[in-house]
Amino acid sequence: MSKADAQRRLEEIAAFESGDRKVGDLWKLKNDPHFSSIAVGYDKENRVRFITAFVEKTTAKEKIKFTDVGDLTEAKAEIVEPHHRYIWEVPASDGKPAHFVNVYGDNPESVTIYSLSKIVKPGEVKETEEEDE
Repeated sequence: MSKADAQRRLEEIAAFESGDRKVGDLWKLKNDPHFSSIAVGYDKENRVRFITAFVEKTTAKEKIKFTDVGDLTEAKAEIVEPHHRYIWEVPASDGKPAHFVNVYGDNPESVTIYSLSKIVKPGEVKETEEEDE
């Protein structure tokens, strides 16, 4: 999705808070029962590279369980109590590109950060690495 298309959609559901070339744009969601804000990063071609949604635990109306996201036995698990992270690599299909689903929580049950990101192919350099050089 292009940056312009993403921003048009985000303007419907969120209010822009800040933007940074390396980090991306931060948006405050208007009325979402799960998440309070979204960060969106773009590649050099101004296409969405990642989307990360953040939970404000004190105001979230509904929790997302790790098991609601995917089969935990198929995820790479990184657990250092009380922190839990599960990462799924989703292959490309039906014209949709391959991507990672990465969820984090500060407890064993529910998600506090939910991220979707582009899979960097072997030989590709992440945009943030290129900018640092």
